[in-house]
Amino acid sequence: LPKAEAYAVKAIGLHTAYTLIANERLVDIAREFHLSDDNGSAERILSRLISEKSDSNILSSAGFLLLDMQNSLAALAYEKSVTAGSNRGAMSTANCYFKLEKYCLAKIWLLYACMTKNDYGTDPPWSDWKDWRDERRQELRTIRDSCGGCGSALEGEAREMCACLTYCYCSRDCQKRHWNRSEDGHREECKESRKRKFQLQALLDKRSGGKS
Repeated sequence: LPKAEAYAVKAIGLHTAYTLIANERLVDIAREFHLSDDNGSAERILSRLISEKSDSNILSSAGFLLLDMQNSLAALAYEKSVTAGSNRGAMSTANCYFKLEKYCLAKIWLLYACMTKNDYGTDPPWSDWKDWRDERRQELRTIRDSCGGCGSALEGEAREMCACLTYCYCSRDCQKRHWNRSEDGHREECKESRKRKFQLQALLDKRSGGKS
């Protein structure tokens, strides 16, 4: 039995190593498709990697390539790289959501990235993100200073604030208008961001031993 167990452990290790090598090669193939302007084929390969339980580095590579392709799946790839074990993907996830103008989700991931900044190491270091972080925080303040419904400037405390704390409104009517607007309705993103906030808090508690 001890010998059988040792062989099983070795076999699992080899399988994991070969799977990692194969997935790295798939990212390379997807990159070649992208460089030859065949983004459809590249997306199909990268979607497969995202749907499987891939290594966090593979998911980060997939996210980077998808972001270069201006594909919204980039955010999902980076999100999964975080849940797979690497907090370093949090700021990249926030970056994707800012580019997609999904500011509620961007804000949640920006906050998580700031709370886990000690995990960033040196490649690149956290300091490389500081200016970008400050610019995005200012962008979020600018969003809160105008009505999400009609776009008019808001001054002082005379405003209605959404539960996600990302958008403000000059009236309840404007809040309802933004909530239900067909082209950029806030309803689904607001619900998703609040759900994601609880998930990330649970992940933070788990990784910090409940000390967050």
